[in-house]
Amino acid sequence: MSLSFAAIIPIYNEEERLKKVLAEVQKIRELSQVVCVNDGSTDHSSQILKQNFPQFRLVNCRKNRGKAAAIARGLAYVKEDYVLLLDADLQNLQASQIRRAVRLVKQTQLDMLILRRVSSILLTKLICGDLLLTGERILKKAVLAAALKLPVSGFQIEMAINHYCLTAAKKIAWFAYDARSTFKVQKRGFFSGLLMELQMTSSLLRYRGVGYYFWQLFRFLKIPRVV
Repeated sequence: MSLSFAAIIPIYNEEERLKKVLAEVQKIRELSQVVCVNDGSTDHSSQILKQNFPQFRLVNCRKNRGKAAAIARGLAYVKEDYVLLLDADLQNLQASQIRRAVRLVKQTQLDMLILRRVSSILLTKLICGDLLLTGERILKKAVLAAALKLPVSGFQIEMAINHYCLTAAKKIAWFAYDARSTFKVQKRGFFSGLLMELQMTSSLLRYRGVGYYFWQLFRFLKIPRVV
């Protein structure tokens, strides 16, 4: 059976990084389509997409509703078997690594392959954020749709996906890759960025509580690696 793959990329004010990220994405020939969801950006993200990547589907949202809502909006346009989720602020994204990950999914038919950010800073690794919270993963469309039906908002989307896959006993593995996120203090300035980081952390910890975060952490430590 031939499996098909689409990408969903939620975007909010990423004009400085977007072109470089999408230039790598367009090298991933295994993708049948790329859905870019402009989540109410106030910068030139939409124009960059229209002018430089007309082959990608652009979905414009009038208001910023958060990452989970943007992904749900993008999923409505996906007909493929699998979805590649990618953040729009990535540094050192390499199309060759993503293509390798797609081939592994084809071979193993996993329910979800997590692209583990092995180049993350030490603090992120200590709380297993490079595995639990990475925004890059390849998963079955049906799995993503089921996770989005759970109570979830904003940056809780990764926790919700994890929760669904663990409770539904889905087949999960992880793959090491070198891309890393851009910290919000680098994007928004120190004080605004720090406030946003604290808000994001608070949102994550509110998802079923602090204890549940560590329950996910210990469960994910048992997930196998594929190479």
